[in-house]
Amino acid sequence: MSASHSILLVEDDEYQREPLAILFRLEGYLVVAAASADEGLALLDGGFAPCVIVLDLAMPGMSGEQFREAQLLDPALSHIPVILYSGGDDLAHVARSLGVAAHASKPDADRLLALVAAHC
Repeated sequence: MSASHSILLVEDDEYQREPLAILFRLEGYLVVAAASADEGLALLDGGFAPCVIVLDLAMPGMSGEQFREAQLLDPALSHIPVILYSGGDDLAHVARSLGVAAHASKPDADRLLALVAAHC
């Protein structure tokens, strides 16, 4: 599945994931939501080709950082821009170290929407 205005949303917290998915859909995006980093990678490996990945960092099991490292190792996936959407004081530093396209701190959904629009 491929769509020019599609988002892969990787967020383990359903109380964050579901409202964000609804918000993106209201803005006209096709949203595929994954409840874990493993699930997100499986969707990508299965052929889903979003224009952007919105990625949380702190997740049980595989972290957002580990997801990004795995994504970068796969030439078929490494070109997909990633926007980190997470809490924490060092988000800018982590974003730089992972080489992501952009970052927004939770709960700044307005900034996140603007970043998605710029990349999708």
